[in-house]
Amino acid sequence: MTCRTHISKTIEPRGENMKSVEEKAAEAMDADAEVTVVNNVNQLITKERADIEVREGKFAPVNLTESTRIAKGLLESGCLPRQFDTLPKILMGQQFLRQLGLPDIAGFPMLCLVNGAYSLHTNGPKAVCQAFIEEDGEFWFDKDYKEVCFANKNLQSEIYGAYYRVIRKGVRGITERVFTVDDAKAAKLWGKVGPWQSYSKRMLQCRARAWALRDAFPDKLLGVAIAEDFGATIEAGRLIETESDQAPRLAEKFINQGEEK
Repeated sequence: MTCRTHISKTIEPRGENMKSVEEKAAEAMDADAEVTVVNNVNQLITKERADIEVREGKFAPVNLTESTRIAKGLLESGCLPRQFDTLPKILMGQQFLRQLGLPDIAGFPMLCLVNGAYSLHTNGPKAVCQAFIEEDGEFWFDKDYKEVCFANKNLQSEIYGAYYRVIRKGVRGITERVFTVDDAKAAKLWGKVGPWQSYSKRMLQCRARAWALRDAFPDKLLGVAIAEDFGATIEAGRLIETESDQAPRLAEKFINQGEEK
């Protein structure tokens, strides 16, 4: 009689130790790929945070940190008018120009500080309004109120005043303003050391233009101070005479908040 011994074998589910070499290798490759993807995403996020967006060739900061970085670059470049010699002045100047619709870097030569207030000078007011002007015209005139020009063959005539007129798009009527030597004398500007002495014709022109633009475009200039209205001395984009420049310093605490000293 033959005895057969039956050996029962319990089959257990395959665990980690039972996986084939191929399966383990595939899982390792998947894990490496996942880590690589995460690293790439982190790199992209870091790069996005490090770079300042450029739109149409111009910086487009989206937060205070990016604006401050640009301001620091401008300060270190030394290419701005001398008056903008601190970070708060530059940063607040950028905001001022943006709110008026002017380029925040190229607009600095038209910007200055007078009595603690940001002000526009020379072509600044017209730059703000230019896109909304239908037609304008200006000239100097002599004491007979005759235009001083080449056609009248009177270029050597003594200038008595400047005239400026402007027509706003979509608005009926003409805004006309003049500023004369007598006006300048009454304001104690005539003969004043600086541009009023060296470039009196140009200063008369700027005054007449400023008055007309402020009256025709109050919603665009928003009551912005115009340097020539205050008798400020501007020469080659540099403010020579001013009483104070405290306004930008009030923003310093706000700008440096949370930054390491």
